[in-house]
Amino acid sequence: MAAPFRLVVGLGNPGAEYRATRHNAGFWVVEGLARIWGAELRPGKWNAHEALAAPAGLGRVMLLEPQTYMNESGRSLAPLARFYKLAPEDVIVIHDELDLPPGRLRIKQGGGHGGHNGLRSIIDQWGEKNFYRVRVGVGRPPRTSDVVKYVLGQPSKAQWNKLDQAVIRATEAVERLLRDGLNATQQDFNRNDQSGDLPN
Repeated sequence: MAAPFRLVVGLGNPGAEYRATRHNAGFWVVEGLARIWGAELRPGKWNAHEALAAPAGLGRVMLLEPQTYMNESGRSLAPLARFYKLAPEDVIVIHDELDLPPGRLRIKQGGGHGGHNGLRSIIDQWGEKNFYRVRVGVGRPPRTSDVVKYVLGQPSKAQWNKLDQAVIRATEAVERLLRDGLNATQQDFNRNDQSGDLPN
């Protein structure tokens, strides 16, 4: 039996104090998709802001912003995925990525959490890791800097210029992934993404 919808999850932290921080890149992309698709994210039953959309040619898609704080993202996603019997291939998770330069984009399927606490929580709570990931590069801080302070800090003006474009490209990547699958999306967005070559 086919899933009732596919799920697109943006990872981040709730609250105005975190809105413009690097760790909220996943939220930025989901909010961009909501605008494009004419959907309104509202508080829902899954400890999240949610919207059910029907973008042209893409079927039914649920947008999700867990409101559990990053480290507990799985408490939102896992029960939803189990309730609707979603397969990992029905789920796209969008998150910030330290190992990519600011603004660089990479699409992949499966793998570990790579030290990302939002992914760690999802894998631990759901028991699945073969979901799709859209990784939005935010770069690494200088070697002596605190990584937590960095991801919970705001990008520089130069980084914002790259990240604004990355969010637009990430919305396009999600739509391509939903429409054409992983291989075509990786060819377009992994191989051809030459942006993001800015200093931290």
